[in-house]
Amino acid sequence: MKKNKPKKMEIDCYQCEDQSKCCRFGAWIDLEEAKKILSDPKRTEFNLVLIPEAMSILESERALHTLKEYGISVNNIIVNQMVPENPSCKFCSERRSHQQERLKEIQQKFNGVKIKKLEAFKEEVNGVDALKKVAGILYIKS
Repeated sequence: MKKNKPKKMEIDCYQCEDQSKCCRFGAWIDLEEAKKILSDPKRTEFNLVLIPEAMSILESERALHTLKEYGISVNNIIVNQMVPENPSCKFCSERRSHQQERLKEIQQKFNGVKIKKLEAFKEEVNGVDALKKVAGILYIKS
């Protein structure tokens, strides 16, 4: 039995309290046009971000498979929250060792996709300056 897919989707603006006064109220997006944009590598780049733990790897595998089904390619796998090397910290060393094993698994499972590593920050990445720092690490220095 063939399912009927909706051709258009209403967009809600979650920033406005009164939807009737929102500039995007009642706006519609053509789903076919959205698919064209998302699957066009000249217009859209997808990066999967995961942490080096089993559940995150599994979820990212599923996401990669689903994106491929829709003709959307993934440019990079970003392995986030990597523990930096610190031989004087036993916990850090053990955690890093575990992450290195998971990193090998990630490299095998996502063979053919560029893998970028991002060390854990002392504080949550929040705000434009912090995002610029992350972009510099991932895209300018690599």
